[in-house]
Amino acid sequence: MVSVLVAFFLLIFLDVSYVSGILLEMDDTKYENLNLEKITAGRPAYSDWITINTDSKENIEMFMSGTDFYDTTGSGAVCPLTNHFDPSYIAYYAEIWNYSTLDDSRSDAEGYITLSKDESPVIQGLTKNILSSEEDMLLRLRIITPAACIGEFDTGWVIIRGTGSTNQTLLYLNPSLVIEPELDMKLISDIAFIDDWIEGDGGIIEGNRTIMLYDSSYGYYPRTYLFEGEKIVFDVQVDYFIEKLDLVFVSIGDTISFGNNLKAECILTNKINATTGNYHCDFTTEIPEEMQGEYVVEVEVLTLNGNSKFIYLGNFFFNPDTDIISSEPLIEFSQDYLGQKVYSKEIDPDIEITIIPEFEGIIGILTLIMALTVFFLIRK
Repeated sequence: MVSVLVAFFLLIFLDVSYVSGILLEMDDTKYENLNLEKITAGRPAYSDWITINTDSKENIEMFMSGTDFYDTTGSGAVCPLTNHFDPSYIAYYAEIWNYSTLDDSRSDAEGYITLSKDESPVIQGLTKNILSSEEDMLLRLRIITPAACIGEFDTGWVIIRGTGSTNQTLLYLNPSLVIEPELDMKLISDIAFIDDWIEGDGGIIEGNRTIMLYDSSYGYYPRTYLFEGEKIVFDVQVDYFIEKLDLVFVSIGDTISFGNNLKAECILTNKINATTGNYHCDFTTEIPEEMQGEYVVEVEVLTLNGNSKFIYLGNFFFNPDTDIISSEPLIEFSQDYLGQKVYSKEIDPDIEITIIPEFEGIIGILTLIMALTVFFLIRK
């Protein structure tokens, strides 16, 4: 009774969709396709629920088994190392009359029993494994593959056999095993600026190519502004079915999220295998009328079936409205200078300067006061 109640609640709270009921006719063999959720390697995926009944005038005993599955389409399928999908990666849940696989000692916590190449009763126990014309059999498959499995395994069967005293019926189910890898993307190069280099900005100069280095002490790249015509250049590696990728692109927007404005498509430069490719991304700053101000910059990937992923590259200022941008401090004080007379650099009176200080604690406040005092003395 408990198992029946558990099964009832499973049907209520799970996303249940039924295929048309399959009638098992005695002395007949049927072949049916079975829909599955998207299969992602290493994660469980479930089939539609199916109902099975029979026209037999006698009770029939139900058995299940599975064959190996293979890729005959050339999709590059492996699971995990060869073109071979073992039926033990498939499990089934079944109900016959008032009994279910939850009553079976072979089942796991969900009530699923691992499929075997060797035929065995759907539910153990002679009275529990009997199907008649007055009852239906309810069935659902679950697929859990090793993380390294990918590709399409189009050839193989889940076999259901019903046997009576003098005859039998067979049902072959093809669950359409298309296993997708987890969509992943990572940077495989430094982020480079191609620009008019301002010495002292940080980075490595190679001609007019400036390699920007990540500064872990501050958590951002030392150069965060670009002018019209300057570029951000880098490479990424995408792990997924290369033929099923829609776009890899550089985007800008106001928020850190997928779906910002596409500004440059990345180009596939090296297809390592069917599920891994390297892409080169080349983003150019547009004219101030089209691109000015602070934007979030990301690289995004979108698959044909709607999966997406992005990498946040940073906040950058495009075509900033200022005469000079420099990472060199105009006025710099430290705790060692407190109580001493100090002088700043000579400041060109024709240069418009914006000072954005960072001060912290009492020492910071004293430093700010001294900095402002010196600044106004210089201006007199």
